[in-house]
Amino acid sequence: MRPYCSSCAYPIQTCLCAHIVHIQNPIKIKILQHPKEAKHALNTVHIARLCLENIEVRSAFLTHHEYTTWLQDCALIFPHPQSKPLPKDYRGSLVFIDATWPKARGIFRYNPALKQIPCYHLVDPPKGEYRIRKTRTESNLSTLEAMVAALRYLENDPLRYQPLIDAFRARIDGQIQHMGDAVFIKNYLS
Repeated sequence: MRPYCSSCAYPIQTCLCAHIVHIQNPIKIKILQHPKEAKHALNTVHIARLCLENIEVRSAFLTHHEYTTWLQDCALIFPHPQSKPLPKDYRGSLVFIDATWPKARGIFRYNPALKQIPCYHLVDPPKGEYRIRKTRTESNLSTLEAMVAALRYLENDPLRYQPLIDAFRARIDGQIQHMGDAVFIKNYLS
């Protein structure tokens, strides 16, 4: 078994402690996480939890009562045909679904409580940088990238959350280095 860092919980060879910066985010972030995503080695929510002070993560499979209680004064950030652009003056909690895109759509589709809160999409989202996940479009963002984009937009502060992106990039670069260029090219660039 390989050794893990006791602070960041990543393998020692890909330790992120040098990239972790604690940030007090005034807008609360709430994550509904698919159980399989929680176990995924490249889970971006783990980086967000290491950096953000005001974040809460729950299983995506809550009871209806748990959903309605937990989602009070929240808005979901999830792009779909009925979502609206995120208002610049929104100040409630932001909810994100952390799962693969097909699983995230299923979580949204089968949870009526999610349809009872405002649903927004990001205004002019950045290009996704998650180079080691296959996706059909460049506009698909990791959960961490979506959180950072929303917080930057609402707070009008492009630099405050940059440490999360730096840690995210370092994690991806470390993973690519660990897998080797040949495997990266074969699996992600072809």
